[in-house]
Amino acid sequence: MEMIKRSEKRGLYLMPDKVDRKTALPVYQQICDQLRKELVLNGYQQGERFYSYRRLGELYKVEPRTITAALEPLLRDGLLIKRAASGIYVGDAIDRGGVPHEVGNVWYAVIGEKFSHPFYFNVFEGIESEAERFGLRVIVGLKKDPTSFKRWFCPQPGDGLIITGCCSQEYLDSVSMKCNGNIIVVGSYDFSGDFGCVTSNYHRVVQRSLELATDYGCRRIGIISNSAKRLISMELFAAAEACRRSHSNAIENLLHITDPEENGYRAMEKMSSFRPDCVLLTEPAFIGAMEYLHKHGMRCPEDVFVIRYGKEANDDRYLNLAAVNVESDSIVLGRNALRMLIANSKDTLRFDMRLTVPFQEPENQKD
Repeated sequence: MEMIKRSEKRGLYLMPDKVDRKTALPVYQQICDQLRKELVLNGYQQGERFYSYRRLGELYKVEPRTITAALEPLLRDGLLIKRAASGIYVGDAIDRGGVPHEVGNVWYAVIGEKFSHPFYFNVFEGIESEAERFGLRVIVGLKKDPTSFKRWFCPQPGDGLIITGCCSQEYLDSVSMKCNGNIIVVGSYDFSGDFGCVTSNYHRVVQRSLELATDYGCRRIGIISNSAKRLISMELFAAAEACRRSHSNAIENLLHITDPEENGYRAMEKMSSFRPDCVLLTEPAFIGAMEYLHKHGMRCPEDVFVIRYGKEANDDRYLNLAAVNVESDSIVLGRNALRMLIANSKDTLRFDMRLTVPFQEPENQKD
């Protein structure tokens, strides 16, 4: 069977054609490590023919005995097998998921945001669980700004980057060359670069949640988010405007309050004179807003119809406090970001968010 050309393989790691003779790590070990990455991360199937001893010697410009020493651990681990008078083939350890050693690094960077935010933490959990299957090590960086990230991000050949937070097109373009374009962005962004993206479909469920609010009798909608310049903030406001147009102006007024720290209590104070009967707010602002309602003797949904955007599907805390939950599964986003990185995908993968309605409608509807 003809060997598949290396150029046809696409993945997190592509086998190089050289070794570093200036390091203390023996040449045969460098080759062994590189071939392990090539086998595990580049989509080889059990029974597929691998490079011959002679061809590997040509690629790495080393003697046959060096190649023999490099292949011995891979043969022992079952990643490769030798067939008499035939050659070297991919072993069954590939299909069994047998990855006995770490084979590479995935860098996960959160720029300008708190890792304690449930979205970023759960994305990491998804990345980490998927990385274990492939023998990848996850390196996490929580960086305040792009400059500190650039100092921290020092990938080895074949490493990939999963990034989220306060990113920009210009910023991603500047770091792309460090990792040969192996970048996946997680979250809602409007990028046109050569990057893969994993995000959520939220416009439809946000609009549906606002329709439930107007059906309940709400007319004054307040929106609380991080920054008016962030795409998610603009989209939340756009969804509210779309709902107003489609319901013959059933929504009388819209007010958008931004708070860099997403402090829900402080944001509710700012809109107190507006007296909203519905509040659409992001997850970090949720608890502070509920504390504000409790302190002022207001109930949900009777006094303020609270729409909680970004509740994590695996987090049941405060489950029934909001009138409507717009739920995401960030663990799934993280898992798929890692899979896309390995596949070197430049596509945009979208997942639908889920709508849950804890309150019992419409027995106590407003007049």
